Amino acid sequence: MFPTHRRVTASRSALIGAISVLILNASPAGAQPFPFSLYFGHGQYFGFLTNCVDTYQVSGLAYALGSDATSGTRNIICEAVNEPAPMGSATCPSQTELYGDGKITIDGNWGASGVEGMCPNPSLQAGVGRNVFVVIGNNGKGVIISVGVDVLLGQYIAEYAHLAATGAPD
Repeated sequence: MFPTHRRVTASRSALIGAISVLILNASPAGAQPFPFSLYFGHGQYFGFLTNCVDTYQVSGLAYALGSDATSGTRNIICEAVNEPAPMGSATCPSQTELYGDGKITIDGNWGASGVEGMCPNPSLQAGVGRNVFVVIGNNGKGVIISVGVDVLLGQYIAEYAHLAATGAPD
C-alpha cells in the first residue's frame, strides 16, 4: 500500500494492540457529541491506496488524536465500485474498481451513526483532532496514515497523506 514514504507494515495483532492503547489513553478534554457531518477519507481528489490485498473485506479503523473518537466496529473501507459505502457516501467510488485489484479507499464520517466517542473537532480548528487511519489487508500487512483537517473544506482528506498531495494542512 502507498504512501511508501509513510508505510508501516506489521502484524495484525501488533497494530490492533497499539491502537487499543492509544484509544484507551485518549483524553477527550472539552469533547462534544458530533454536531454535524464531518467527512474523513478519500474522495475529494479521487485518490486511493494500492497494493492492498482485498480479495474480501479489508479491516480498517479510524481514530482521532486527543479525542476518544473512533470508527469502532463500523466499516470504513471500500474495496469495489458501487458496493454500499461504509459511512460517508452512497456507494463506493469508481477508483476502487473490483475486489482483488489491490485498490481501496477510506470512506467515513464522524457524524455517522455507530461512531464511538465525541466529535474530534467540533469547531473545525486547524491542528485539532488529527485523524489516524489504520488499514490491514487480507494478507495481514497494513498501513497507518494520518491527516489534519482541511478547515476550508471541513474534511479530513486522506489524499493529503499521499506523497503527491500539495497544500495539505499539517
